[in-house]
Amino acid sequence: MCEECWKRGIIETGSPDRPLEVHHRIPLTDQNIRNPAICYSWDNLELLCKDCHDKKKQKQPKRWKVDPEGRVRI
Repeated sequence: MCEECWKRGIIETGSPDRPLEVHHRIPLTDQNIRNPAICYSWDNLELLCKDCHDKKKQKQPKRWKVDPEGRVRI
């Protein structure tokens, strides 16, 4: 079940066309990607529906930018 929906009293179990997604509370970066406590710890993971996951991702700063020539820069 989506953990954010559950907090609001909504049961969202996902479906084959809209599966639930795993969200890292501490976002993965180049510096912490190899740290099992960040990548795999249950304390840093939560299960969310697509809508809740998209909302949380919007609040996080992007790790990349597009320059005026259209090239992706990290």
